[in-house]
Amino acid sequence: MVVIWVLLAAMKQLAAIEEIGLPPVRAVKDDGEGLERPTLLLDPSDLFGVGTRVSVFFQEAGSGYEVLVAHGVVRTIQQNKLVQVKVDGWLKGNEDVVREICNEKASALPSVIVRPSVTKETSADMAIRAVVNELMAQNITREHRSRPIWRDEVSGRFLDKEPERE
Repeated sequence: MVVIWVLLAAMKQLAAIEEIGLPPVRAVKDDGEGLERPTLLLDPSDLFGVGTRVSVFFQEAGSGYEVLVAHGVVRTIQQNKLVQVKVDGWLKGNEDVVREICNEKASALPSVIVRPSVTKETSADMAIRAVVNELMAQNITREHRSRPIWRDEVSGRFLDKEPERE
């Protein structure tokens, strides 16, 4: 009996999620970093939370094919529930689409789709992972973590003491 109740509750939640849909983009704002890294303003949605990684797609007219054009992160949910998404960077090869989106062309904004997902690691994620892996490979212990760690500019290795300067 409990299993049936749990399954019914899960089906109800899935149905509710399908009804939510993805919020449309209302506006594109240059918040001081230029249109290379604008903020997209989305309608309210329960699918997003602060810090959620997102993928930005552009749906081509006619074919309906969705092209991945950017990655970003939800910066904040405003008091009026609008969602601010900060674009980390546009993917190369989409310059015409980016220009249309950033200029808020009437035909472009309805074709922008923001999903709470990331299709691959971003370069920043890979850089962080590389540093963590190197620290682990050098067997940095708790003692070391309480002291400053320097990086040798030539070899790229982490050092326990500040490198000598000429």
